[in-house]
Amino acid sequence: MKKRIPIAIRGRNPENPSDRTPGIPTIQRIEPQQENICNTLTTVNKDTMILEIVEDSVNPIRGGESRS
Repeated sequence: MKKRIPIAIRGRNPENPSDRTPGIPTIQRIEPQQENICNTLTTVNKDTMILEIVEDSVNPIRGGESRS
């Protein structure tokens, strides 16, 4: 089963993500769209992306377990 979520990758201030001051140090963050729609019209490739989550129905990965 596949689940697709619209996301954007944006640089944000790690101490205050809502801060938009030019020139501050930032880290890249994945930001999912809460409404499950993509409403961005931009030429920046990382502003409009799709995260595809694939669930293995035969061997689902459970928290903390590894597939050896």
